[in-house]
Amino acid sequence: MDEQTRMLLIEAASTARPGEPIPDAFAPRQAGGKAYTGTVLNELDAVATSGILNSNGAQLLDATVNYQMAHGKRRGGAVGPAEADGDIHPPFLSHDQGHVLRAFNVVWIIRGHGTHDPVQSMVSQPAFDRVAKKLRDGLAARPAPTGVLHSRDAEKLVLPVFDDILREEGFERAAHAAHSYQGFWRRPTVDGLWTRDTSTLRKLVLEVKLGEDQHAPLSQLAEGIGHFDAAVQVRLVPHAPAPHESEVHLRMERAKAAFEAAAPVRYLTWVP
Repeated sequence: MDEQTRMLLIEAASTARPGEPIPDAFAPRQAGGKAYTGTVLNELDAVATSGILNSNGAQLLDATVNYQMAHGKRRGGAVGPAEADGDIHPPFLSHDQGHVLRAFNVVWIIRGHGTHDPVQSMVSQPAFDRVAKKLRDGLAARPAPTGVLHSRDAEKLVLPVFDDILREEGFERAAHAAHSYQGFWRRPTVDGLWTRDTSTLRKLVLEVKLGEDQHAPLSQLAEGIGHFDAAVQVRLVPHAPAPHESEVHLRMERAKAAFEAAAPVRYLTWVP
């Protein structure tokens, strides 16, 4: 997106009237949720969305991209609210903005914090792709666990696998105190963090999932790479997933593929 179009979109999204309720993420139901609204900006081939960005709901990116794709628009302007206790760091916003702009043509407008020029990732995509492939192959070579009921138990199973694979790449797991970071008016804690001193890819984080966040794959990883260099999600599934043909599911899969192609993120599954 060129700079003139970006500024026009920021102005239009900032001043747009409240729109219709829209789905909270890539939800199977297409009725509007309670957290987000959206409106179409035909003159800019864009949509404008707004809604909460806090510990009760941080899926504005998923809601925006779903709405944008559903209407066939090239761009999106996502307006986050001003929070009295907000303490967003400008570098986080700039890096997060760089990733979502490149992947989805989405511009953040955070009331009370303005906009921030996007910063492009310094991570070598081929270097990340190589590490991500080793992680994917490493999981595939190990029998996936069964009968896992809780996310904490799933984390305990995935962490040592990542330890073994990433140690070969010069990474060591960081202390738990380093897992928390300042995001959108909250301090998320990643499930795992590995660091090394060489290369542009120095900090890689892990998010482990069972059934949670199935319809909101974008927001958490986007926040993660706003602070760290790369993010990998591993979802443990009890059996090979049945094919989905719904339009919203296909949109979600296209969005995930676009994110993987444009940013140092990867979605992995561990299937028995």
